[in-house]
Amino acid sequence: MFFIKKGEDKSWRKTYNCSDCKLLTPESKIECFFVDPVLEIPIPRFDEDKKIIKFDNQLLELNEFFEELAILSSHFSEHNTFDLAMRYKICPQSLVDLSSIKMINLENACSKYHVLPYPGSYLEQPQIIIDCFEIIRSTTIQFENERIEKITNKGGNLKK
Repeated sequence: MFFIKKGEDKSWRKTYNCSDCKLLTPESKIECFFVDPVLEIPIPRFDEDKKIIKFDNQLLELNEFFEELAILSSHFSEHNTFDLAMRYKICPQSLVDLSSIKMINLENACSKYHVLPYPGSYLEQPQIIIDCFEIIRSTTIQFENERIEKITNKGGNLKK
């Protein structure tokens, strides 16, 4: 997952169109940082034994939400950061910046159609493209391996 650094320009958010989003329905109760840049989020607080003692509702911007997720990851090491973020019912696309979404879509299209984004062979592609594709593929593989491990440990069925 690509994170927004503190102070990073957030003007890209204004250009993202959520009008045809299938996640944001009144029934879904999913919140979105694209729609509202500050969300009220229940943050667990822990005692010395790392047990949840209460939840504090906090108004958080995206970068503050990521800081809280980092703290939660240290308490729940069996869950990856994405799993923890999804427990908050926040639109996953609003957690990733637009340029990263475009790069993920480009990698998916290149994989699906077995083409490279630029003319020439693999070695003639810009290094940044190769690096981004490798990050996307390795993260996808890691996520899928974790999902399969959870399912096989629980004796459940694989659902796509």
